[in-house]
This record gives sequence, C-alpha cells and structure tokens, in this order.
Amino acid sequence: AIRMASTRAIAGARSRIDANRRDARERAARVARPATRRARDDDAAESESVSEPGSRAHAGPHDVVVKRTTPRPTRAVARTGAVATKSAKAHRRQRAWAPDALEFHGLVRARREDLGTRANEDERERFPYGDGFAFARATCETETMVALATAMVGEERRMRLENVLEHRSFSLLPILEGVYDVGNILAVCRTTEALGIGCASIVSSKGLSFKASGRTSGGALKWQHVEQFETSERALRVAKAKGYRVLTTEFDGAQPLSHYDWTVPTAVVFGNEREGVSDEARALRDGAVYIPMFGFTESLNISVAAALVMSHAVTDRINRRGFHGDLTEEEKRILRGVYMSRLIPNYAKQGYLEELVERHRKGQKLAVTDDIDVSEETLDEIELLTELDAAKLVGRRKPKRDLGWDEHLDG
Repeated sequence: AIRMASTRAIAGARSRIDANRRDARERAARVARPATRRARDDDAAESESVSEPGSRAHAGPHDVVVKRTTPRPTRAVARTGAVATKSAKAHRRQRAWAPDALEFHGLVRARREDLGTRANEDERERFPYGDGFAFARATCETETMVALATAMVGEERRMRLENVLEHRSFSLLPILEGVYDVGNILAVCRTTEALGIGCASIVSSKGLSFKASGRTSGGALKWQHVEQFETSERALRVAKAKGYRVLTTEFDGAQPLSHYDWTVPTAVVFGNEREGVSDEARALRDGAVYIPMFGFTESLNISVAAALVMSHAVTDRINRRGFHGDLTEEEKRILRGVYMSRLIPNYAKQGYLEELVERHRKGQKLAVTDDIDVSEETLDEIELLTELDAAKLVGRRKPKRDLGWDEHLDG
C-alpha cells in the first residue's frame, strides 16, 4: 500500500511538471510571434477557450457562449483593439444623471406640476399651498376644482375629507436626513399622515440610488406635502424661517419627550439608518430629544422612532389645548380643493386633471377613463422617487413565479 501511494504521488508530480513545461513553451512561442498574429490568436483563444471564465459556460450537453462580465485588462485592450468593458460598480459611478429619461415601473415619471397645485408665495408660512390650480394650458380656481370633483366623488368620501381637514396640522414637521431605504421613508409618511401631520422634509442629494422595499404606504403620500433638500443646513434654515423649533433625535445632551411643549411648532430631525444625525443638524438645532427605552436594545428603526415621537407630540398637543388641527378657514378652503382633486379617480394620470378642467370650462361632458392598473402604493413610490430626483431603485423584490404545481387542486 505504501509503494502504491508513493507511485501515485510521483506520477502526479511528473504530470504537474509536464504541464508547467508545456505552459512555458507556449509562452515562449507567443513572445516569438509577430504582434499582428499574436493579437489574432488572442482573439481566437478568447472566443474558443472553454477554460477562460466569462467566455463559455457548460449547460448540459452543449457549451454555450455567454456575455463577458469581467473587465478586460488594459494591456489586452491596447494589444487587441477590443472594446473595454466596465464593471457594474464603475458603471454606476460614471452614470450620467438624466432626469427626463428615467422611468419607474414602466411608467413615465409623474411630475408634481401635472397636478396643478400652486405653492404658497409667502415662504415664511408653514402652510405650503397657494390658492387655485395652474396647468400648462389651463388654470382654475379652487371652487371650480371642488365643483368639478364633487360630481366624481361620493358623499362618504367628502364627509371623510371634512373630518380630515378639521384635524390637519402643519405645525409638526419630520425631517428625514440621508435615509436610503424607500420603505422607511414611506412608512414615516404613512404614520405621520395618519396622525394628521400634513408635511415632511427629506434631505437627500439628487441622482442617488435608493433601496426598494416590499412594504406598503397605504396611499399616504398624495395627502402630504413632501419637500426635498440637498443639504441639512438648507432644510433646517428653511424650517427656522417658517417658525419651527428644531429638535434632533439622539441621546447626548437630549431631553425626554415629556420635557418639551409640543404646541410650539416643531421640526424633528431623524438621522439615517447607519450614521444617525449629522453634525450640520447638531450645529443648527434648538434642542435634542430621546425616546426612553428600558430594555437591552439601544436603538429603534427610523420609522418606529418617528411614529413614537410624532404620536407623543400629537397627544401632548391634544392634552394641552384640547385639539390638534389648527388650520384657518382660508387654509381649509385651499386644502379642500387640493384633496378633492386627488380624490378624483386617475388623478395621477398624465394630463388628466388638465383635460377635466378644459372640458369643464367648455361645458363638455367629463371624460371617464379606464382605471390605470397601478396601485396607490406604486404611485406613492413613483411620486417619492420623483421628488427625490432618484437615479435608480435597487433591490426590488420580484414576484414569485407561478410554477403551476397546484393546478390539479383547482376545480
């Protein structure tokens, strides 16, 4: 047995030595060949060699050619004249930002201007909307939009709208700083809208890629005014100009939620999932707040933290004043027009509201279109990505394929 093992080891060593000698002879022959023939042979070897990764793949009884995914060496590109390929990471770094060329979910990006809402001309006011609607080819008053939508919205929905207006407030403002998970952003918007908060700010650079999420937003984004800022400094200075007190969420130098009077208009900064609140926000804050926790866990998800802080703020406002909503009658009138326009079926379809306004002005019958096959959650995501000027949505979960294994159970 020992002799057989020794014989096998010697045979294996000899085969490796012979293979090394063959490789050395081939390299010497390649150096001796002319440059043009060397380049031609390199191209042929790249297309025919099975051992080179990325050129061929074994798929059952046949070898099939696959697309090369690894970048070519610079020397090989210069020698053979082949087209250089980039890695996926290098391609993302050098991708140009083209806002008009982007689509999400196969739909042309929704643009806020198509909804016709006007901005409040007084930048110091917390209420974000102006009176009336302005489209590309038509304008209309708030009362006209309400009358137009009344014929298309049921009485129950209109009663629900009046209740929402009574409890709506723009005196609380969540500011999300550098959050890259779309699911977290939509979850914060959903929670704050349900609490009667009508606005949110997001600090994010343009042209970034955002992480997709399988969570739903409940169609909350169309009821909120979402504003995007490039820097935290700009976002906080705008909030201070509107009369907000700025609080950051952290532990160092912070006070518990019960320490503050939340009837004072307040903007709360929530840091991102990894780094927390930035130094820019700390430099401009008026104070800091933390959520008391009594377990081993030392942090909360940003959507959960926002829910706890804003829920406490709304409860404190009700306990101190007896109500949360604080809109004036004029602000309710304007917001009624905005919300009524978004209760119209297919309001987010490109140019649909403008077409309805033109038909109403001419006395024509309002056109009823088929429902667009897009959920409200998808529309929320489209509007959010548009507001953020996002370049890409990554990590989207694909629906499971129906393999048909349970067809025999039907019928």
